[in-house]
Amino acid sequence: MSRADFLADIRQAAEKRMAASEGKPNERVSWDQNVQGLGRRFHQEYKYRLLENGGGEGTDLVLGDNEEVVKLQQTDSDIGTTVYTAAVQVSRLLENLQATPNETFPSLKGATVLELGSGTGLVGLVAAALGARVLVTDLTGPVLDNLKHNVDQLPLSIRKNITVSELRWGDPVSLPDTFSKLDIILAVEVVYQKEFVPPLVDTLKQLKTLCPLSKILWSHDKRGRPGIALFKELTEPVAEFEAIPDDCFPPQYLCQHVEVFAGKWKGG
Repeated sequence: MSRADFLADIRQAAEKRMAASEGKPNERVSWDQNVQGLGRRFHQEYKYRLLENGGGEGTDLVLGDNEEVVKLQQTDSDIGTTVYTAAVQVSRLLENLQATPNETFPSLKGATVLELGSGTGLVGLVAAALGARVLVTDLTGPVLDNLKHNVDQLPLSIRKNITVSELRWGDPVSLPDTFSKLDIILAVEVVYQKEFVPPLVDTLKQLKTLCPLSKILWSHDKRGRPGIALFKELTEPVAEFEAIPDDCFPPQYLCQHVEVFAGKWKGG
C-alpha cells in the first residue's frame, strides 16, 4: 500500500467513525490530525505548545531562551513523517501526569526513556522537555532524517537530553550504555499494519530481557488500525496493559477514538 493510499484510508476511517458517532461528547476535537487533508499534514509545519502546568490554555511554557513551541517538520516522503492524533493526546497526557502525579505512570523528570517508532518525534521530544533523557528511534531513511531535523531545531536545553538512533524492529536490540536501564518505553501508533506487529513484539520481548523493570506506554487510534488485535494477542504472554482513565488527561485533549495503556512486564 502506498503512503497516499494508507493515509487516505486513515482519514476515511476517521471520518466514517466520527459520522457514526455524531453528537456524542468528545467525538469531535479540533486537534484531530487524522481528519486533516494531506496538504495540511505534509506541507505545513506542526506547532505544539506546551500547556502551563499541564492545565488549560494558559501561557506558553518556554522551552528555551528563544523558543516557545516545539516545531515539527512534516514531509510527504513517508507515513512516519506526519503527526498523528494519538501522539498529540499522549503528549498532553505526559504533561498532565507531571503536573498531577499518578501511580499509574512514573515521573518523567530524570527518567530514562526509549521511544519506538518515533516518527516526527513529538512524544519523545515532549518527554525530553519535561525532564527525561530520551532515545528516539525509527528506521534509517526519510523518517530518521526528518526526526533528526526536528531534534536539531530544539534549543540546547532540551536537545542535550535526546539521542537519535536507528532501531529496526525484529533485529537484535543494542542499547547505548547511557540507556541500558530504561524506566519507560513509549510505543505510540506502532500497530498500523499487521505485518509490522510480529517484529515489533520481538523487539519488546528483547527489551523485557534487557530492562525487566521498565514500564510501557502504548497508544493507538482505533480508526483504520488493523494490527491492534494481533498486537494484543502476541503481547498477552509478555506484558499486561491497563487502560489509562480519562480523568488522567486534560479534558480538552481527550479523543474517544484514541486508546492509551500503561503496561508492565509479566513475571517481572
